[in-house]
Amino acid sequence: MTIGRTQDRFHCHVNMSDEYEAFKTYAEIYPDNCVLLIDTYNVLKSGIPNAIKVFKEYLIPNGYTNGGIRIDSGDITYLTKKAR
Repeated sequence: MTIGRTQDRFHCHVNMSDEYEAFKTYAEIYPDNCVLLIDTYNVLKSGIPNAIKVFKEYLIPNGYTNGGIRIDSGDITYLTKKAR
């Protein structure tokens, strides 16, 4: 895992093959204001469902309610509307 700082944001690159585990690891390290980067080949069928699972199974039950997702590529307008 590499952790760094760019501008005013921290980022964490987790070398894992399982997207859910990568999101959960990031959420465990940065639970306050956790913003998960959705950068996957299938945003709607993989990235967003895995992000929601992390929020529902880990963050919210542990009292963390301030967070979100960031979609990195694709038709951002369409994907943002579908994510909501």
